[in-house]
Amino acid sequence: MDSTVPNHEARLYVEFPVDENTLVTSVEQLLGLRLTPLTSMNIESDGVYWIDHYDRGFAIGLGVAWRIGLRAKLDDIQLAVSLSKRIGQRVATDVPEGHPETGVPWMWCVADPAGGLFIVGEDRNVEDRLVLDEKTARRILATRS
Repeated sequence: MDSTVPNHEARLYVEFPVDENTLVTSVEQLLGLRLTPLTSMNIESDGVYWIDHYDRGFAIGLGVAWRIGLRAKLDDIQLAVSLSKRIGQRVATDVPEGHPETGVPWMWCVADPAGGLFIVGEDRNVEDRLVLDEKTARRILATRS
């Protein structure tokens, strides 16, 4: 695994409610970055995070952005897989670069706590929330536990 990964933003969705402090601390540890809430930006932090709550589908949306020039320890997919294992639930993020469905609207990459990685379509009948159409799920990778 590359020790540093160039990126400036990650967007993750967590399936069920989880303590926000636990979630943010886990992401900070996995990325190797110090984060502060977007609403209270701190010039000493490496980046910011913001959290959205949803009443249907994936319960929490977590956005993370960090300063240009900083490198995170993990890319989006590695972060989703590691976070999923750490919190014991599914985590969704964007489809990885290089996959044939990169950039295809309504497609998500979903990591499960057992180390599986799936491409799953979004239920397009639901707006403003991430609700997956489970019958579209296709395994793309089994990661090591």
